[in-house]
Amino acid sequence: FKFYHLVLWNSVTIFLSGTAFFYFAKKLQPETKINFNFDKRIFSLAAKYSINVAGYQIFGNLLFICERIIITRFRGAEDLAYYAVPMTVAIYISAFISSFTMNFVAFTSEFFARNQLGELENIYRKATKIVVALIGFLCFSLSVAAKPILTVWLDSQFA
Repeated sequence: FKFYHLVLWNSVTIFLSGTAFFYFAKKLQPETKINFNFDKRIFSLAAKYSINVAGYQIFGNLLFICERIIITRFRGAEDLAYYAVPMTVAIYISAFISSFTMNFVAFTSEFFARNQLGELENIYRKATKIVVALIGFLCFSLSVAAKPILTVWLDSQFA
């Protein structure tokens, strides 16, 4: 496929997903309306939050790139693989856990807004237990089945 085919496919799927989301959101909550009358301070709050997140991500990526450069410079490209592969797996696990915990954000916001701190604490405890169990399961599975996974993912020589 050419690049514009991928852009077209991405645009069509985003449009269809957005249309479906809007349809079901209106169907489930018909009283909700789009309104542009809001407090203008929201822009400054969003900018402050966004700057922190963007700064964290930029700094993290720069640090990750610098680590790879330093390892390659002093240890060689062969040793970089022994760093990059586990780091890639760790990043995938972190991304999976982050996307999983996003499901709890709506509940925590709702309970915090209602000042139901007991329920909020219960959700945090349950979420923490689930995250620890998932990370434990993933790490245990990866350590036990490392050779077959690495053989399929990379090759048998690296495994």
